[in-house]
Amino acid sequence: EVELRVLAHDTGSPPRKSKPARVFIDFVIRNQKQLPALHREKRRVTRAVRPTKRIEFTEADGETEGRAVFTLEKETDRETFKIRDENPWVAVEPSGIVKVKKKWDYE
Repeated sequence: EVELRVLAHDTGSPPRKSKPARVFIDFVIRNQKQLPALHREKRRVTRAVRPTKRIEFTEADGETEGRAVFTLEKETDRETFKIRDENPWVAVEPSGIVKVKKKWDYE
C-alpha cells in the first residue's frame, strides 16, 4: 500500500489549485509465481605482480616449435598463467609452461 498526496492546478488566468487530496494505492498481484532465489558466488582474486624474471636463451633453444623452454613457478596449486603481451616467439600455458611458438631465427 502506498499513500500519495495529489494536488491539481490549471494554467488559467488567474491560475487555480486544489487542496491536497490523499490517495491510497493497493497493489494486487494475481498470479504470483514462485521464482527461484538467485545467488551468484563471487570469487575475489588478487592479481599478483611479480618482479620481472630475465632468462637468457640461445637460438638453439628455440629450434623446435612446441618445445618447452622453461616453467614458471607457482605459488599455489590453483594459480594459472597468461601472457600479457602476445608475441610470435613464445606461448605461456595456464600451467606455467613456456613453449616455443615459432622457430627463433635471428638472421
